[in-house]
Amino acid sequence: MALKYRAGGLLAGQTFTIDDGMLKFQGPYGKRFAVPISQIDTVTTDSAKGMGKAKLKIVGNGTELASIDLPAIWVSKTQEWLLQNLDLNKEGVGSSLDDLAKLADLKEKGVITEKEFEAKKKQLLS
Repeated sequence: MALKYRAGGLLAGQTFTIDDGMLKFQGPYGKRFAVPISQIDTVTTDSAKGMGKAKLKIVGNGTELASIDLPAIWVSKTQEWLLQNLDLNKEGVGSSLDDLAKLADLKEKGVITEKEFEAKKKQLLS
């Protein structure tokens, strides 16, 4: 069964779908992407876009697999929904140190911010 999330509500036209092992996005003006969930490590945000926009980034293996600019007020709720509904803990218990090392690498490469790193680190170690 597919899970759907409409960023900004029904009229906004920004739809994320989790179905058949894929994360899919469909925007109102033809912007779309599809990423295999097995390749996703985390979902991060970058609010430095300005003009009320922020970037939602789908990250895997130290690289940005896909991204979308959204109104800043939608980004954190969308990120939260994705992280809750994507099964990103592929390795099970005991993988926190590996995940932490991957996050440190992402931070070092500039893919995630210090704030995102600290938040995820706290989550992993709790």
